[in-house]
Order: sequence, then structure tokens, then C-alpha cells
Amino acid sequence: MKKNLTLSSLFSTGLIALALSPAVYADAWSVSATPSITQGAYGNSTTRNSLSDIGVTVSADYLEQGGMTAGYSNTIVNRKNGLNSIDQNNMLLSGRMNFFTDALPGKVTARLDGYQVQNNQTDDTSKADVIAPQFSWLSRDNKLYLDVGYANSRYRNGLNITQYSPTIGFGLNDGYDWLQLRSYQISGINPASTAGKSSTASFDAKWTHFFTPASVLMPASLTLSAVTGEKIYAVDMDAQSVANLADLSTGSATAALAWNVSKKTKVLLMAGQTQFRETNPSKDYNLAFGYLSLSTAW
Repeated sequence: MKKNLTLSSLFSTGLIALALSPAVYADAWSVSATPSITQGAYGNSTTRNSLSDIGVTVSADYLEQGGMTAGYSNTIVNRKNGLNSIDQNNMLLSGRMNFFTDALPGKVTARLDGYQVQNNQTDDTSKADVIAPQFSWLSRDNKLYLDVGYANSRYRNGLNITQYSPTIGFGLNDGYDWLQLRSYQISGINPASTAGKSSTASFDAKWTHFFTPASVLMPASLTLSAVTGEKIYAVDMDAQSVANLADLSTGSATAALAWNVSKKTKVLLMAGQTQFRETNPSKDYNLAFGYLSLSTAW
């Protein structure tokens, strides 16, 4: 009997491969693990009260040739008015390969992400399988970055979401600043969830300043980001997450600080607020959140 290959089985295989690889090729592989926690509170929502997410990602890279990442998290959305909480499992498996050519000076990266999310609800977005390829190029002097991202998200009852997310990044101020601009074009949306819209468009801007800290108490970088426009069901390939639980997003702002505790240990602290719009009834609300992660390499 032929066995169906699912993201769940790939996820398990990926974790085993990551666990075994360092033992076999200790000198060639670099491995890191990043546990994280997110806590959020909704304001002015008619149905949602709070959000929490706990997860971990494990990444392994083989020299400069490529690598893979596996991740898992559990998301809980506590709701109001006697509605049961949403309990969702999120799985990620990602692979990447790097290429260096004289024809295009710099690094070309081909990446493929697979996501699977499933929760205890029965609506269209309670289960999703997502495939998201991305092709990127970083110049040899690290001053220019380009990528083209695509995602296909298949939900219940034939809901099929397509996303394009071209990106450009610039290195400024002798490498002390980085500016990244990304556009999200999302289509295939059920108009009932977006007040009659079958597609959305949004624009993300992110600025990072790098410090030269004199001690571990001083941050290594500060990142400020803002989102304008509208988007729903977005796949964020930086955060490696799928926004299947959210209503229509109408904007956000975040700030993040990172610390290099040691050469192999980093801490990231982020806070922000995202604006949403319910469609039934039509009402704007927000989510204020905090995020903390600890990354350790070996």
C-alpha cells in the first residue's frame, strides 16, 4: 500500500535529521534552537479576550551551502461570551540552498517552507496546508537584498489563498542600518470575511539599527516596523508563521530589541500592536502583544 507523505511525517523526519546531523558531521554543521513565548490582549473585540503562543524552532546549516529549520508552536485564543477557546497546533518545515556565482555577485538562496496548522474549530480556516517558495539575492557587499516570495494556502471547503510578496532591502550607514520594504498581494479570499473584497494589498517597512554594545546589558540592535494597507491569511516568511486565526488586518506597529548575551546566545524582546476589523458585526479592534525568544547555537 502506498503511504501518503504529509507535512506531519516530513516534520518528524526533519527533527530526527536535525538531531542526528551534528553527531555525525560536528565540524560542518552549525545548529541553533530558539524557544519563544508570545502574550497578547485584545481591545474592543466582541469575541476575543487574549492570545498566548509557546513554541520552539530548531535550525541546522551545513557550512555555507544551505540548511533546514523545523518548528512547532501551540496557540491559544481565549474568547468571550461563553465561546470555547481556540486551541491550535502550528508546524513548520523549511529547507534552503545557497548558490554563489560570478554572473550574479553575491549569494542566491532558494528556500521552500511548508506549514501545517490545525485547531479545534470547524470553520474554513481551522485547518491549512501551506507551501511557500522564496528566491532571494544578497549582494557581495551586503548593501542590497532582493527576494520574490510566493505562498499557496489551502484551507477547508476549497478556500485557496495565493500570496505574492516581493521584497527589497538596503544596507546604509556603513552597515549600521538596514531598511527592508515588502509588499503583500493576497487573492482568492472569501468576500464574506473581508466586507466584499476578494483580494488585499499591504506594505511593510522595517528599519534596523545595529549598535556596538560595550556590555551584554546593552542591546545589539533596535528594529522598528510598520504595516499599512490591508491583509488577511498572510504568510510571514520572516517570522515563519501563518495568520489563519486573524480577521482583516488594517495596520500594525512593532519595536524590537536584541541582545547578544554571548557569542552563541541571543535574546529578542518585541512589543507591538495590530489593528483588525471584524465583518459581522463590522467593528475595529486591536491586539497588543509582547514576544520573547532565546536563541542558543552550538
